[in-house]
Amino acid sequence: MVGVGLSAIFTIVEYRWISKDFIEVRKLRIAYIAKAIIAGLLIILSVAFAVTLFVIPDVGAILEWIIAFGFTFYLLTFVYDLRQAKGMHKGRYSKERIRTGLDGDTQPMAERRITPIA
Repeated sequence: MVGVGLSAIFTIVEYRWISKDFIEVRKLRIAYIAKAIIAGLLIILSVAFAVTLFVIPDVGAILEWIIAFGFTFYLLTFVYDLRQAKGMHKGRYSKERIRTGLDGDTQPMAERRITPIA
């Protein structure tokens, strides 16, 4: 449990190192805020679980299940992150392309749509 909590904390802290001139920083901010809220709740619930497990075991068991379902939602926030990277080519987010906002063409990356291959 401690390892998952530390992983969540460091994942959230990682957001601070992302360059603020990145075009899609707003989408990342949403994902990291969701991670922070879920991780914060899970850490609080873990402390409550540790206390109630020895005092009132039935309540401890209920909190254990709530933590398990909460962890599932925490993992689903990574799915949101990975969906943003779907269809991106290697090197697409180089510093030069991010700074200019262009993807080698005249159309800004934020306005470009990726069409699925049938």
